[in-house]
Amino acid sequence: MKDLTVVSLTDSNVTPRSAIVGFVFFPLKQSDTSLKGTKLQLILQHPSNLAESISEIALEGELPKPAYLLGR
Repeated sequence: MKDLTVVSLTDSNVTPRSAIVGFVFFPLKQSDTSLKGTKLQLILQHPSNLAESISEIALEGELPKPAYLLGR
């Protein structure tokens, strides 16, 4: 978990014309085979007036099958 925390996207202040980079981790059920219908929601908040801007990104794609299901 420590390794994941180091590369995870965290709450940060983003100034104009700058960027932050990180990974977003979330739990999946063992029965999940696809990300179809899953949305990642980003909520940006202005630091002085706390106004929020919300963006959603649709996630798609099949999830890789675990090795034990591939006969390895």
